[in-house]
Order: sequence, then structure tokens, then C-alpha cells
Amino acid sequence: MATPSSGAISLNEMHVEVGGSSGSTVSIDDSDIRALTGKSSGATASWNDYYDKAKDWSISMTVGATNVFSAAGDYNAESNIRYKGYNTTFRPSGTNYGSMNDYADSDFLGGQTIETFNVSGNSTVTSAQDTTMLFATDSSSALVANNDTAFKKVTINSNVYNRSDATYVANSGDRSQWQWAINQTVPDNNTSAMTPFTAPGNSCSIVFSRNP
Repeated sequence: MATPSSGAISLNEMHVEVGGSSGSTVSIDDSDIRALTGKSSGATASWNDYYDKAKDWSISMTVGATNVFSAAGDYNAESNIRYKGYNTTFRPSGTNYGSMNDYADSDFLGGQTIETFNVSGNSTVTSAQDTTMLFATDSSSALVANNDTAFKKVTINSNVYNRSDATYVANSGDRSQWQWAINQTVPDNNTSAMTPFTAPGNSCSIVFSRNP
């Protein structure tokens, strides 16, 4: 549970948030406490800097893959859209691939469940292109606010993506989603990696953060 957003705040509350035992010895200069605000050792900090902070949310994804082929028609070229990552029924619709060891955290994304987290692009295009990485939550009960309380950044295998750089799409009673454009060449198979994910069948590290 995140630290208080206003009012009284204690060092013990910060310590518990980062995984420490309540009442155990802690210093404001401990590395895990400083990580809540991104402060370096010995740096000046205000108690206000520690309002509404949460420990990072770490997820392990086993990357999956699928593709959707569309033949050329009178008004469109042939396409073969490759998807790498995790999905349950959403993108593309009706498909399931990949898995994660955690899908929701009360301190992130309004506590809602991640339905899809993947990257996609057209493998019939042989040069580099802007592929789309996105993740979406099940927002049938309420939309997720697009602010730092949802998340500030997400790190995937050392690649950092800021929420402020994402395109935010919210459909009432449906999903909240964030997407980024990643320029890369799309491999013509379902076994090779696409940035930022590892090759299908392999593990991938995902870390959501509300802190600097």
C-alpha cells in the first residue's frame, strides 16, 4: 500500500512500503527509502517528497507470439501483423499468448488487471517501421486516470518508457491503454524477438514505477 498522500507521514510507513518490518531499524538515507523519491545518498529531502509513493511493481513475463495474415485485395496490400508479448482475448481479438506472474497491483493502474502487453508490426514491410507497443487494463468498472499515481514509467529489459511519452486511450466501460511507437524491423517469424521483449518462450522483466 502506498504511503499517505497527505497529513502525517512516518519513516516507519516508508519502511513498511519498501518491504521492511514495522518497528525495525531504518534510516532516511537507506537506499530503498531513497529509491521512493530518486534521491542520492546524503541529498536534501522534504517529508512532502515522500507523499503518495509506492514500491516498484515487478513482473516476469513469459513472452508469447501470434500473427494475423491478410491477403492483398483491390484496395489494400498484403500484411502479416506479428504480435509478441502477452495477451488474453484483446489484441488481436480472441487470441491468447504468453503469460505473466502478476497481473494487478493495488498501487498501480488503479488496481486493475492488465489484459494485454505486447508489441506489433507488419512483417511484410522489410525495412524499419514504427511498431506499436501497448498495454491495456480491464476498465469495465472504471477508467484508469492518466497520471503518476497510475504509473510514472515502465522498464522492460532495461528499456525505459515514460507514461508522459505514451498515447493514452480510454474507452468508458471497456479499457484504458497506453501505447508507444518503437522503430524497428519486424522479423518474418514468430520465434525472433521484437523490442522491447525477448524472443517468445523466454522470460522478460517488467517493472512499473511511480517514483522518479
